[in-house]
Amino acid sequence: MNNNKPTNFEEMSFDLFLENLPKLDWFYNYSDDGDVYERGRRLVARYRKLAEDKGPKWVSAFVEEKQKAWKKEWYQKNKYHK
Repeated sequence: MNNNKPTNFEEMSFDLFLENLPKLDWFYNYSDDGDVYERGRRLVARYRKLAEDKGPKWVSAFVEEKQKAWKKEWYQKNKYHK
């Protein structure tokens, strides 16, 4: 059994939170599939709420990862349009 896995979401360690942030579907709003959109929206909201409940360190990590994902997405979309 993996001891790093929480028994419930709210017990997640900061290290696991950091590990999972890059795996979130930050671009769920681009989906044409309503189920994919809703699943992504709910999961991102759940992580945001957890970060807010845990404190500034968690919120900073959440915001930083979100910005990093969107910056990478912007670069990928615009790198050929210079």
